[in-house]
Amino acid sequence: MSKIVEIKIINKQPPAGRCRIYMDMAIVLMEAYRNVRMSTLPDDQRDPNDPAPAAVLVNGRLLEPEDSVIVSSQEFIHAVEEAGGQLYDGTVPPIEKLNAVIERYSRPKG
Repeated sequence: MSKIVEIKIINKQPPAGRCRIYMDMAIVLMEAYRNVRMSTLPDDQRDPNDPAPAAVLVNGRLLEPEDSVIVSSQEFIHAVEEAGGQLYDGTVPPIEKLNAVIERYSRPKG
């Protein structure tokens, strides 16, 4: 059995903005990597030592966005693969699907 890669998202309640983007991105990653799991931790249940929302941790390591705004698709994939993520047979890293999630939330509503 392969080592589990846990994506943990610390989110506001109700989740919105980056929290929602990170949750949707984690779902895309679970669909592509056989050993990726996701958990969420609402802000009001986090320990004082946990980072503030919106935060993403992969196997306990905090992902800090290079652009200081949002964790990019490439940063997410790199962290999952560095932690031992194993793609399902015939699957490629889902960069386009992850980019589509970011794009969907970046469009103005109206």
